[in-house]
Amino acid sequence: MNPAGPALALALAAVAGFAGALYLWRYCYAGPSAAKTLWKGLAVAPLVTISALIPAPVALTVGLFLCLLGDLALSRPGERWFLAGMAAFAGGHVAYTVLFFQAGSLPGVTAPGLALATFAALMGWALWSRTGGLRWPVTAYVAVILVMGLAALGLPPGRVGTIAALAAGAFVASDAVLAAEMFLLAEGSRAKRLAPFAVWPLYLAAQWGFVALGFALF
Repeated sequence: MNPAGPALALALAAVAGFAGALYLWRYCYAGPSAAKTLWKGLAVAPLVTISALIPAPVALTVGLFLCLLGDLALSRPGERWFLAGMAAFAGGHVAYTVLFFQAGSLPGVTAPGLALATFAALMGWALWSRTGGLRWPVTAYVAVILVMGLAALGLPPGRVGTIAALAAGAFVASDAVLAAEMFLLAEGSRAKRLAPFAVWPLYLAAQWGFVALGFALF
């Protein structure tokens, strides 16, 4: 990182932190709007820049950028935007998977891996009958994030492996709560109203974790 890099990274982190907190307070539960798209983007776009400044591995920066595109798409109304956002996030997970294998991931049969695979299978089964015409894209997405999670768990023990596992786990949890909110929870239920307040912090924790991973790999 060049001499001006740390100061710029700190400023970008402050912007991302402020935007993320504002989004949680005002927009995570609200319907689509230009303001929602703006603040959601401002919470993640600085992380892409920080990753490029480190410089983190290209796969990490690409993953963050694709997730940013997914964020922007999912903040817009309609099925086409939802599919575009899901495709962008799937691409982000593929980039993270590539990163993990570049970092030395060797997935094997482990208790955490089996637990993750079982959870993904149960979620996939629960979503299959509730997603209608979206069942195949949703099922494919579940498979992609499962592979990403297994690749994170396959990293050798140590700082990199721990950060990767925590970031991937937060992402899996965020997506699981979001899927439940969209397809499984009853309309008007307390759980459905509270779900956005879990999805957003978990998602941000995942993306900040990937940025921390970039520093660990630098």
